[in-house]
Amino acid sequence: MIETIKSIASNNLEAKGYKKLISLLAYMVNKYNWPKIVLDESQGDRTKWNVNEIIALAHQLIIYIHTEKKLRHISKVPDSYLEYYFYQIIVTYIASTISDFQSKRGISYKSVKQILLKILEEDYFKTVSSGHTYWSNSKESEVEDHDSSEIERKVEYLPKIILKVGAKQFKKYVKRAVTNIFSLDIPMIEQGALINATYSLFDQAHNENEQIDTQLDEIEKRDIHSQVRLILNSIEESDLVLMSNYFLASERMSIRALAEKYELPKSTVQYKINKVKSIVTSAYIPSNYEEGKYFLDCLKNELDKLQ
Repeated sequence: MIETIKSIASNNLEAKGYKKLISLLAYMVNKYNWPKIVLDESQGDRTKWNVNEIIALAHQLIIYIHTEKKLRHISKVPDSYLEYYFYQIIVTYIASTISDFQSKRGISYKSVKQILLKILEEDYFKTVSSGHTYWSNSKESEVEDHDSSEIERKVEYLPKIILKVGAKQFKKYVKRAVTNIFSLDIPMIEQGALINATYSLFDQAHNENEQIDTQLDEIEKRDIHSQVRLILNSIEESDLVLMSNYFLASERMSIRALAEKYELPKSTVQYKINKVKSIVTSAYIPSNYEEGKYFLDCLKNELDKLQ
């Protein structure tokens, strides 16, 4: 794949490299279940791709790479990191395309309703009275009649929920919205009114002039830290030094140099490096540039501490 990436950068992609790119995109499309809106907005959230659509995606990606000059610094990227670097370009392209569509569409009422009902079943208390379903965040709450206009008036003062650039999972945003609603002085809310109130916090008409926050929040940072710890706990202690020298050092050591330094056969070093690659990529794939950068910084800091 390294030669294919270099040929794309030099605008000299041949048939063999072209087939490799198509195969890579087919693998990523199927693994990450990307919606077809990255190809055509009219496709919506459908995720079943055919070969011609994946080929079209490859063409769009190549245009994006050259238009945005994403590989202009390729000579500064070590070969050992080049594939990961290229994967992040692909993920960034997909995330930004989805984000552009989401900024136009927002999140649908149906999606909010489906996600909210799952959250309510998991975290809140249900009461059925007079044919109506009510939800509360306390077992002791009693059914009270609240005018829907009163709920709407109180919810209007809550901050709007802004969808993060590249967001593909909406559960945490819906969870934040319903948590904010129950922070109001309303102990129990009728299900229909709660769904409407939650959706109103995502009403894109209110968000047209608001800037989307591209920074990672504390929950996302904690998730990345936990993934880094999981990765490091999955790698043998003796291999951590190899990982640091090969992937994260300012001056990367070659397989041969590592073999000589640690008195190991080159085949053993290559096996260990491939094993580390597999552990890292199977445990965590950042969804955008910000996540990727924060992930690598955390990984390097934790390795420095261990050493």
